[in-house]
Amino acid sequence: MIGVHAIERILWSDQIPARVITFESGLPGYKAAAFPSNQAEAAAFKDKLCHKLTTDTASMSEKWKGLALDAPAAYRGVVGSMQEQLEKVEKAATGEEESRYAQFTLADMRANVAAGEAIYGIFRPWVLTKMGGAHTDGELMDALDKLKAGYAALPGDALPAVPDGWSSEHPTDAQLKTPFGTLWTLVRFQSDPTQDPSLVFEMNEAGDLLGL
Repeated sequence: MIGVHAIERILWSDQIPARVITFESGLPGYKAAAFPSNQAEAAAFKDKLCHKLTTDTASMSEKWKGLALDAPAAYRGVVGSMQEQLEKVEKAATGEEESRYAQFTLADMRANVAAGEAIYGIFRPWVLTKMGGAHTDGELMDALDKLKAGYAALPGDALPAVPDGWSSEHPTDAQLKTPFGTLWTLVRFQSDPTQDPSLVFEMNEAGDLLGL
């Protein structure tokens, strides 16, 4: 294992949630995460694992150039990012969440929504020129505000604790009333392209008005 997650796994080895350990312990070749225990391990962490990340990052920075996206690709990319919000929440229940070591997933989700709002802001004046655009924009902004408010109501950068016995297929009423259940319910609706007036539904509506 290399890269950012490998480094995080060591740095936060004394804070890894039990559900993550349960998931990872079933993987082939599993070895419990731990801080370097001697000078040789510390040197390997610094000079091999961390050094590789810095050199790989520098190499990518030199080789990768900016990608010129057309309007449809840029807009649909944002819609896709909003749909992925549910995946980030649901993976927390399995121990596979995006930031399972540093516990930064909620902060990442907030950043995704902020970026989505900023990019939609570029298209917004165009949407407002279309017949029905003002209505669609109003519904979209209302959905966006509800999603942001739901995220803001939760403290810290980590997702709320997953209730014991959680199943996204059949959550109980008690589980849905927990902070995690409330967040899951909100994100599940707002990321559903079939639910009017969810955020993704309205973003698709706005995209259709623009011919994107």
